[in-house]
Amino acid sequence: MHCEKCGSADTEVIKCGDCGQKSCVKCSNCGFTCCTDKYCAAIAIKRKIKILKWAVVIIFLLMLGTAPFLYMTITAKKQPANGNTPVNTPTKKPTTTAVLPLPTKTVNPTKTANATSTPNPTKTTKPPVTRKPVPTKVATNNAKRPKGYFKNVKQFGNGILGVLKSSKGIKFANKGKTRSGMGPTEYIQWAFKQIHWNVPASVKKLSVKGKKITNQKQLKPGDLVFFSLKKNNKPSYVGIYQGKAKFGCVIPQKGKGFTVGPLSFKFFKERYMYGRRIYPALMPK
Repeated sequence: MHCEKCGSADTEVIKCGDCGQKSCVKCSNCGFTCCTDKYCAAIAIKRKIKILKWAVVIIFLLMLGTAPFLYMTITAKKQPANGNTPVNTPTKKPTTTAVLPLPTKTVNPTKTANATSTPNPTKTTKPPVTRKPVPTKVATNNAKRPKGYFKNVKQFGNGILGVLKSSKGIKFANKGKTRSGMGPTEYIQWAFKQIHWNVPASVKKLSVKGKKITNQKQLKPGDLVFFSLKKNNKPSYVGIYQGKAKFGCVIPQKGKGFTVGPLSFKFFKERYMYGRRIYPALMPK
């Protein structure tokens, strides 16, 4: 299943956070999530109503449980500690007692002069420690990525594999550009256009793009494979490597179309030349 936002095929089915069903498609390329259940909104509303009902019931039960304790504390404040009614007792008038004057001590004037002449030593305060400001890192990963951006070769290959799986049913038509009929090089251009890549529809131009791969064991999904169908020993046919020694292409014959064939097939084995890795050379910037 392809992502509705970026068109990538690298998706997975997860549990929806609104309706709670395993019907949400998440794109690992751009992080876009979308629930495929058409009743997702209605189910989400029902779930919220159910949660609100339970919250009301719990609050009501808590109020019932704390009501007796509140009543007891209120009534305990109104009654005295011994439980008896308070009795009005006559208040006694305070008795006044005569206070005799205390004898005063004579102070030596020299002592007071010395005490006033020596000032108290002032406390030395340390200067505040100034800390150097910590440099803040500037976030550079928040920049928007262009359409067709892939983090690595594996992610790029998964995107191409999704296009190859959706290519079944494409018919051959010389220099055609629609699913009802297209040529071999037009198919290559169409396939990469599905992942927002601009690739020329020419074997000659494609044969010099990217990195040349001479060893078939080093090919990865998304690499281009070239064949020579003419006697001049120059590339004249191209396909997209799928993995496991297989590639996808459009067979240029009437009544034929897109197919996946092995590189070990005698016809292709005798005419195989090399591969080309166009990631990241042709990736949009």
